[in-house]
Amino acid sequence: MSLLNIGMSGLAAGQSALMTTGNNIANADTAGYSRQQTVQGTKASNQFGNVYIGTGTTLADVRRVYNSYLMRSCRPPLRLTATRLPTPGRSARSISCCRTAALASMAP
Repeated sequence: MSLLNIGMSGLAAGQSALMTTGNNIANADTAGYSRQQTVQGTKASNQFGNVYIGTGTTLADVRRVYNSYLMRSCRPPLRLTATRLPTPGRSARSISCCRTAALASMAP
């Protein structure tokens, strides 16, 4: 494994993280969208005598980040009966409640 390959693995993982960030920015105003974050992991290392040399990094996971309490408190109750439908105003208030609370939780 050459140093160029190790560097390229870091660049590829960084590019994936930037694409995920761009996706988060593009969907910031989308109702119900939850932010994503990337997790990098190490590739297997090579042993040379008593020395281990790393071989780079990889994108290990893309996780969805959300506040479960916020989602439970803002989600309208599930209605299983077909005779009684939720009013349009209620679902709009629920979405605006979640969006406002989600934006407030992201503020520094």
